[in-house]
Amino acid sequence: MTKRVLFSFQLKKQLGITLLFAAAASLLSAGAVLLYEEQHVLALADARAQSPALFAALGVGGSASLLQHLGALLYGFLLPVLGMVLGAVLAARLMAAQVETGEMAYWLALPQRRAAHALSQWGVLMACLAIFTVVPALVAAVAAMVFKPGALQVPWFAQLNLGLLGLYLASGSLGMMLSCGMDERRRARRLALLLSGLLLVIGLAGRVREVPGFVRWLSFYSLFDVPALTAGRMEGMLLILPGLAAVFLLAGMRWFAARDLPL
Repeated sequence: MTKRVLFSFQLKKQLGITLLFAAAASLLSAGAVLLYEEQHVLALADARAQSPALFAALGVGGSASLLQHLGALLYGFLLPVLGMVLGAVLAARLMAAQVETGEMAYWLALPQRRAAHALSQWGVLMACLAIFTVVPALVAAVAAMVFKPGALQVPWFAQLNLGLLGLYLASGSLGMMLSCGMDERRRARRLALLLSGLLLVIGLAGRVREVPGFVRWLSFYSLFDVPALTAGRMEGMLLILPGLAAVFLLAGMRWFAARDLPL
């Protein structure tokens, strides 16, 4: 009962900022569908030819199909960045902020272990990230159905979004692990953004041909291979992302259960 009440209360509390980010991502998704016109595709191809290294790092590839077009404009850079920021913000609000405001003392006074509390908060984070993934995907699918009927390969699009959700889970769980060890929301958010941002930059750099191949394996962002997913290829490496999320969760639970809290 305690876990259900905590989950429901925190989910409602974090729903506002989640829907705000989802609305921004939905606008980008609908706009990307509307930009799937010959003149825009040719303009993008010309820009890519002038700065191939930059566009390769940003994951902007060809637009031979609507799915590849969406992958180029959204899934290579913009949506991963939005998800990274949202995950860091939510993780800081769900754990470190409760310690900072004293709310944690109330929840830990209830008959539940610290690890159970951390697990419940992680569940809220995962639910919010799932909402953030599904809403823009549905908006893009509906926009494609209305303005570009038959142009979107729905099964491959679903696979692409499942991979994106796995990326969000790994990034958000990293932020949650850090938040479990912090007493201040701002510090937890800043550290999560710094570390996740560094991993993102490494992942982007690994896409450039001139960069040594081993660099891309220093970041879990490299596991989200947008060109392969938009081409309809199954990527087994994506299964590593939920595994990493579980590792970060267990590390955060252990850290939170063992630390002294200023309550």
